[in-house]
Amino acid sequence: MCEIHLTEFKESDISRLVSWVPSERFLLQFTGRAYALSTLAEQLKGDIHRMISKKDMMLYNIVHEKNTIGHMQLLRINREDKTGAIGRIIIGDPNARGKGYGTLAIRNALHIAFDDIGLEKVLLRVYDFNAGAIKCYKNIGFRIIEKLEKKVEFNGHHWGCYVMAINKEEFEKRNNTD
Repeated sequence: MCEIHLTEFKESDISRLVSWVPSERFLLQFTGRAYALSTLAEQLKGDIHRMISKKDMMLYNIVHEKNTIGHMQLLRINREDKTGAIGRIIIGDPNARGKGYGTLAIRNALHIAFDDIGLEKVLLRVYDFNAGAIKCYKNIGFRIIEKLEKKVEFNGHHWGCYVMAINKEEFEKRNNTD
């Protein structure tokens, strides 16, 4: 089985991530309304500084065989409530898509969230038309807990969204971890 590692996302990684985002529609699918294409690099710099100062988010490179192939984030980390979210997941290298690397990266991030940070529950949001991502999340053990109709509008089309969740116990049971 291939190895996927998560490494800290740094300012030197921003240009690569920006190069993976070809359009506003793609960015919206990748990040929701969190970022704008015209200011993406500056917003990512701000998130890196927030990660360092507030520690309520973690930005990661997804690395396979020493090559950075993607990006993901642990967000809304609340150490008191022991909750957080996974989001902004992208396999940016087109040659690396569809090979299960995203699934492995999410599992790695959940190990960090549950084992290293001490969270008990992790949420995510996914657009309802993103069948591949939904299947991936369900295979890991996420379950749909809410459907948000018309979450965003893009070019006259409304996109619905699912809120999905997994807790530590479900993850360990589903993924045979100790």
